[in-house]
Amino acid sequence: MSRSGKQSPWPSDTKKVIVTDNDGNDITTKYKWTSSDKNIVKVNMDFVSQSDLTECLELIAAGSGTVTLTGKAVSVLEDITTIQLTVTVKMAGPTAKQKKCKHKFTVTKKATCERAGVKTCKKCKLQKSIKRTDHKYVNTTIKTTEYDGYEYIVMCSGCDCPPFECPGGNCPTSCDYTVVVTTKERGNVIDYPFHYDRVLYVEDYSGARLDYRTWNDTIEKAEGIIIWHGMYDVKSDKHGAWTDSEWGYGEHEVTKTLKVCKYCGKEK
Repeated sequence: MSRSGKQSPWPSDTKKVIVTDNDGNDITTKYKWTSSDKNIVKVNMDFVSQSDLTECLELIAAGSGTVTLTGKAVSVLEDITTIQLTVTVKMAGPTAKQKKCKHKFTVTKKATCERAGVKTCKKCKLQKSIKRTDHKYVNTTIKTTEYDGYEYIVMCSGCDCPPFECPGGNCPTSCDYTVVVTTKERGNVIDYPFHYDRVLYVEDYSGARLDYRTWNDTIEKAEGIIIWHGMYDVKSDKHGAWTDSEWGYGEHEVTKTLKVCKYCGKEK
């Protein structure tokens, strides 16, 4: 099923729209929205204003033309699975008086790589669109925090409290049996700030790269150890639960000079 509507902003305009059903119910956030042509209209989610935090569609008119905004239901429970909005971006035509004017245009909204600009006649107020520009890259100095490498932590989160009696964060019987996943080059120098019960080296189970996302086999082995710890070592199915996290070591600040677009922030 689909539902369609029309919106007509001008180039360089930004409009905020709340989508409603036939009964007037706000359904904006129940759908994920895309534009058929981002060179004409870009679509984001935003708030109506700083004082009204109702989420709405933010339509950014980047150039002239007609696009279709498609909303796909986030939940399969929605009766309407797809909504379509037709958006036409165009400048208003000149009046008879404006046609006779000897125009003297001045830029009233500068064009950027993200949207068209606007120039306005000082005499008759006729407006025309200015074509979008290319990216304008400038040298930008940034400071970032980097790490020499990472360790991956898998910790038992079970406890021995009676059912429904665990106080949560102050649990007196909480278990922190911990397995650290790291590389052999780390040797016995584990930077994890708390205790650890087992260390698994990725070279023994999977790739040896420092990117923890390549360590799936080793991480699965660590999770298996936690389950074994609960079911067999302490004979408690509650101790089969675990939490996992990434721990970066060798933290240091790095200063970089990058070429970044002054309009949209894209790096070159």
